Amino acid sequence: MIFCNLAELIMPDQWPDWIEPAGGVVVALLLVLMIVTRLYRKARADAALVRTGLRGIRIVIDGGILVLPFFHDLKKLSLETMPLNVTREGKDALITQDHYRADITVNFYVRVEKAKEDIEKAARSLGDYTLNADSIMRLVQDKLVGALRDVAATKTLQDLHENRQDFADAVSAGCRITVVD
Repeated sequence: MIFCNLAELIMPDQWPDWIEPAGGVVVALLLVLMIVTRLYRKARADAALVRTGLRGIRIVIDGGILVLPFFHDLKKLSLETMPLNVTREGKDALITQDHYRADITVNFYVRVEKAKEDIEKAARSLGDYTLNADSIMRLVQDKLVGALRDVAATKTLQDLHENRQDFADAVSAGCRITVVD
């Protein structure tokens, strides 16, 4: 039977020469892995990431990206469909062509398409407003109300009531949000 003293096994002067460099490599790899996990950002299924800074703009829809502090800025852009409700009633009611006031509630649904060009345009023009419906509403409410007023002014109250789809189509065409490059 062979008996060994544990102290003799652990003595550094008896380790092979490759142990110290291998231990250094393992420590270095663990350090790099810890740093990368802190700097790596992953896009959710309902969002896109837009990284700007060093080496230009980079858009990530499905996947992840490294974000280096001081060199990059990261914006999260929601790709969800957001409902925007506009109610015009009382003194704010729409004025029709025959000079009647029309109380109206309209639901708009907005989203950013999943194409990289559309995401880049939205990130440039909307900035940090793209995270929730309330911030989007504050940004585009005047445009939506203006489209409603413009279309209502060209139709009679009876036309609005009888041809709702025509009204919806005209408002949709009039409120296309143009994104500035």
